This record gives sequence, structure tokens and C-alpha cells, in this order.
Amino acid sequence: KAALMEGQLENKIKDERAAKMIKLGENLHNEFMAHNVNKEHSILFEQKNLQGYYEGYTENYIKVQIKSDEDLTDRILKVKLTEENIIEENEN
Repeated sequence: KAALMEGQLENKIKDERAAKMIKLGENLHNEFMAHNVNKEHSILFEQKNLQGYYEGYTENYIKVQIKSDEDLTDRILKVKLTEENIIEENEN
């Protein structure tokens, strides 16, 4: 097992490196989301949530919600992404 091998890094160094990687991941995620705002994507709408919005995913797995009087369940529609209709999902 790697954890039992000699030459282990100090926990402080491991923690610093992990924090850098987490920050890098957050920055890349934010850039990806910003790059997709104001662009039109095909969205497969899967369900209506408790707040009355239809939720679905773009072809690159961005979760989106929109309000509609029409039933959008199981339909694919082109939608322009905005900061308001993108749902940020917690990974926790």
C-alpha cells in the first residue's frame, strides 16, 4: 500500500497541494460555466420541480431550469443559457 511506503510527505504539504487542486477545479468550473452563458444549447427536460420550473441538462451536463406553462417533460428544446436559468449543483 502506498500509505505505508517510506518517504511520505508531511500532512501540511499534502493539505496545501489538495487545497491548490480544489481551487484549480473551482476556477476551471467557473470558467466553463461563464463560457456557456449566453449560448444556446439543446436541453433534455426531465421533470418539473417543486417550485414549478422544468429541469434538464445540456449536452455537456449543465443543469438548467425554466418556467413554462407547457409540459416540457421528456422534450429536447434549444435554450439560451443565462445566469438565472443555470442551476449550480453542490457536489457534497
